[in-house]
Amino acid sequence: MRNLFSRVFVRNILIISSLLWIIFYGFVKISGLNVPLPEIFSSFLICVINFAIGSFIFVFSLDKTNKVFLIFSLGSIGIRLFVIIILVLVLIAVFKFQKNYFILSLLGFYFAYLSFEIYLLNKVLDKNKG
Repeated sequence: MRNLFSRVFVRNILIISSLLWIIFYGFVKISGLNVPLPEIFSSFLICVINFAIGSFIFVFSLDKTNKVFLIFSLGSIGIRLFVIIILVLVLIAVFKFQKNYFILSLLGFYFAYLSFEIYLLNKVLDKNKG
């Protein structure tokens, strides 16, 4: 039951995120704002993939022992952060992204999706207590 809830939650967040991105993109194109879309879209994509991978690892490790769950959860957090740092350095160096827009949007998306991950964890833990 909790795996089903987790999968549905992650799916819904990914669908809502995609719809919000489409609305944002349409708004920027219609309004003619001078916003660096490659930087913002790249940071959005990095955070969505990070969220999806983290959530699926979380769902996978739910039925494991506490020790295995912590190894998977904390290990994936460390590996995902390392990969994000490498991606940021590569995208700024190779593609000459504007640092301010890219890093600020990355931080914004990262903390938004982190809050979704924490919410998912709390909901699953609350369902286990009840």
